[in-house]
Amino acid sequence: MSQKSNLKKYVAVFVLSMISSSLYLLPYVKYVFYDALLVGLNATNAQLGELLSVYAIVCAIGYIPGGWVADRFSAKKIIIISTLVTGALNIILAFVMNFQMAMVIWALLGLSTSFAYWGASIKAIRMLGDSSEQGRLYGFFQSFEGLMNTVSAFVAMGIFTYFASQVAGLKYTLIFYGFMCLLAAVLLYFVYDEKSSVDDGEEEDKIELKDIGRVLKMPQTWILAFTLFSIYAVYSGSALLTPYLTDVIGISVGAASIIAIFRTYIARFLFCPVGGFISDKTGQVAKTILAVAILSGISIACFFLISGSTPVALVLTVVMVSAALIYMNYGIMWSISEEVKIPRHLYGTAVGVASIIGYLPDSFMHTIFGNWLDQYGADGYRYIFMFLIGLCVISVITCVIAMQFKRKNA
Repeated sequence: MSQKSNLKKYVAVFVLSMISSSLYLLPYVKYVFYDALLVGLNATNAQLGELLSVYAIVCAIGYIPGGWVADRFSAKKIIIISTLVTGALNIILAFVMNFQMAMVIWALLGLSTSFAYWGASIKAIRMLGDSSEQGRLYGFFQSFEGLMNTVSAFVAMGIFTYFASQVAGLKYTLIFYGFMCLLAAVLLYFVYDEKSSVDDGEEEDKIELKDIGRVLKMPQTWILAFTLFSIYAVYSGSALLTPYLTDVIGISVGAASIIAIFRTYIARFLFCPVGGFISDKTGQVAKTILAVAILSGISIACFFLISGSTPVALVLTVVMVSAALIYMNYGIMWSISEEVKIPRHLYGTAVGVASIIGYLPDSFMHTIFGNWLDQYGADGYRYIFMFLIGLCVISVITCVIAMQFKRKNA
């Protein structure tokens, strides 16, 4: 492959990551501009919660039919349309800022940022390369998305703080979010060449409605689903390492914040591609995930040995190593699709089905963790760490099943 075509491929991955970052700024805007959103929408705390509930319901309902649509039509066109619609929704809310409009917009966001977009996006990355490149493609996608999240967060904060009024700051921040979506859609139109996507010699059959049943019956779909479930849950649950460091270890809030920045942004940017390089070099995605999951479990178990008297340097080492390992697997979790040979013309549908299971932890896990911390105090973290180690075991079991499936169908 020429250096020029390889560069174009990773430019396309970067733009896809830019789109992914841009699309989810508005649905989760309350995590950054909570108070401003309360004032701007003249809403209550409960009503802000309702917005995310409506969004989550629409997303969940749309995963499977949206995946089928992603297999039926052009992934590039679906992504561009979804991005343009999301950009327009940002701008509409900026100029018509009230709770009633927000309810409509969050429901529509469930369609524009999930439904067909999600399956099309994951499929578009896979179609950029053959089986020898999947780890790097998905790894760099996650890495670039983390980079774009960081850049957009700083720019948005700069825009917001420029204005004396919270509502004015939020208005122009939303306009910025909308502009990012529109710019990313235009860039994708020029950099993503759907005609030159890789098919790995697979015969491209036209998907039909009955193929949803076929996808549900495929073992590969469930291997992907539980790979996502176990890896994503560890990634999501590891967010509690920051309060653990302050509540139990006694590290200052300032130091813990610096560690959190490394764990959330820098580690993602640096280590998501590392897992991809290793899995592509060895040609063994499942074995790579298995090995990293074992090491992740060991690194999490090390927190049982840490106390307030543990040297800060050692604490930092354990945190950094665990973060690196978690992101290595997070970067390549989707690439197991190629190893177990999910048919590419059914991939959008498979992504939809697997995503329902894969992202299920968000619906229950943090509630359980919160209850443990409320009931057991600092000892609640021990239960959380045991839970995360159990998830690493699920990753190992799933990878063993994937390797057996691969040998059986070689």
